[in-house]
Amino acid sequence: MSNLLPSNPSIERLKKEAHSLHLKCRAGDVAAIQRVRQCLTLFRFQPDSEIATSIKLSHAQDVIAREFGFTNWPALNAFVTMERTSHRAMNGAMTNPRMKDLAFRSGLVQNLAESAQPLCLKVRSCSG
Repeated sequence: MSNLLPSNPSIERLKKEAHSLHLKCRAGDVAAIQRVRQCLTLFRFQPDSEIATSIKLSHAQDVIAREFGFTNWPALNAFVTMERTSHRAMNGAMTNPRMKDLAFRSGLVQNLAESAQPLCLKVRSCSG
């Protein structure tokens, strides 16, 4: 199973997803606990009840990160921050009339228009 990371991901949405996973695990949700068990070797052989009582939000964040192919939450966070920064920089450049003119002349705008289609990065899941 591979998860898709949107081309313009939101760290806030990912934080909410991690928080939700954490709450589900604490409540004993079997599917949520299985996700944790699959991604974190620390919990691989622990019973559901042990995972439910000992899981931390940082564990849930690492699960989310690993499901998107990152080694941990800080790596995912750094990637998302970089993506957001580069996206804002490109949008800022296109509001500058000189940059816009240069982009049209160089054909950059055509390339941007083609790449503006919904794009997702396919990455490996933590299970494979």
